Amino acid sequence: MPELTARARFAAMVLKPDPELDLAAAALQIAVEEYAQLEPAPYLQRLDVL
Repeated sequence: MPELTARARFAAMVLKPDPELDLAAAALQIAVEEYAQLEPAPYLQRLDVL
C-alpha cells in the first residue's frame, strides 16, 4: 500500500472531531508539503515541553 502524501495525512487529520484534532500535527503536515524532509516528531516534542 503506498504511503500517504502530506496533503492526504493533513486531510485525514482535519476530518476528525474537534476534541481529537491535533492542530500542531496538522499544521506540520502543511510544512511537510513544502519541506519534504521535515520530520514533525521533534517539533511536536518541543511543543509538548512548552
